Amino acid sequence: MQDPCNGSAQQVQINYEDIPSATRALERHNVHTIISAIGLVSEDTSQSQLNLIEAAEQSKTTERFIPTDPLSSLQSLLHIDPSIKWWLDAADSLKASSLQYTRVIPGFFMDYWGMPLARTNLQPYTFGVSLSHRVAIIPGDGNNVICMTYTYDMAKYVARLLELDEWPEFSVIVGDQVTYNQLLEMAEEIRGKNLSQVFLILFAPHH
Repeated sequence: MQDPCNGSAQQVQINYEDIPSATRALERHNVHTIISAIGLVSEDTSQSQLNLIEAAEQSKTTERFIPTDPLSSLQSLLHIDPSIKWWLDAADSLKASSLQYTRVIPGFFMDYWGMPLARTNLQPYTFGVSLSHRVAIIPGDGNNVICMTYTYDMAKYVARLLELDEWPEFSVIVGDQVTYNQLLEMAEEIRGKNLSQVFLILFAPHH
């Protein structure tokens, strides 16, 4: 597997706003499979992925597509996180296309809790427990199970996934499963002391 950072992989710039141009680029470089890594952080980035899906659909060489979809994007969670709509829109677009696709669900990335010591290409971000700041924000009672995967393990999984002739709609990766309370215990063991502040965020039932 080529490392795009070592200069051996060809890099091509495309304009997501120009679908015909993107389609031509896919055909010119004989792109068979697209693994989208577009960060869905806004309506604009969501539209970029939708345009890329459309370009792939129109391309004569492109047959497979893996969208950005790190978590299980469920309609029932829209009231908690409206941005889930961006992931669902991509899934709907792929369902309506002739492309073969799978939604790779790795859960949370372990890398975030290992920074700055863990080998990673991700930018720092905090989910629930911050070892560096010794602060935790725990959703609910902390007993809900969360799934997580190390990005380098995910890369190996996706590489093997490309070898399969058929893809399921969902390709779920579970590197480990822990509760937030267990994660908090591990963080305090690593730091050798209790975290300075722990907040429990309780969600009211949605009607």
